[in-house]
Amino acid sequence: MAVQSTYYLDAPSLGSATSVYANSLLSVLAADGFYSDGTIVREQVSGVLLPQQVCPSCLPVSYNCVEGNCVDPGDGTGTYDTLEECVASCGDSPFLRIDWNVGNQNGGQLIIYDNLMVELLNITSTSTTPQNGTIYPLVSEMPYTVRGQWLTGSGNIILYNVCNVIDGLLVYASPVIDISNPYVDYSVFPTPVHSLVQLNAGNVPLVACPIP
Repeated sequence: MAVQSTYYLDAPSLGSATSVYANSLLSVLAADGFYSDGTIVREQVSGVLLPQQVCPSCLPVSYNCVEGNCVDPGDGTGTYDTLEECVASCGDSPFLRIDWNVGNQNGGQLIIYDNLMVELLNITSTSTTPQNGTIYPLVSEMPYTVRGQWLTGSGNIILYNVCNVIDGLLVYASPVIDISNPYVDYSVFPTPVHSLVQLNAGNVPLVACPIP
């Protein structure tokens, strides 16, 4: 853990010094360890400073808004000086939004996995009523995988679309999923906020993007 304190050098700058001292008379060496002036860092070993290194963590923290998330570019060139400023403008959130809609036909299944292939959602289509809802995976669980899967019906086909929630445009349209090609995966990454639209079994047309 970094600790701020007053130390003394035997040269005008840390870059040109040979040792760090604990007193202004330069008679007491400072403890061995790492010392930084905010730009470089040098390690003192047995009272002698080792060659300097650039200290990335000493660069000023700043943030850019990238696809709804506040990101520190690491070089001090971000648009926002504080995370609070960025969040207020960018709408930073630790969550994604996935809307899902499964049509009212037997024989299909919609599954969504996180980046460890752990199920976040598993819905089997039925002939009674459409099913829909929203889930909020964590950004840390990206990329997530969408799977449309055939379950039953020798002549049955499954289709699904993925649409962008923000602009309503089609992101992905699956090929035919059937007894000979029982599932199709789509990996969503990088991630604007997406919505999953209408997994259908049988020959029922999909709901087109944008989402109604």
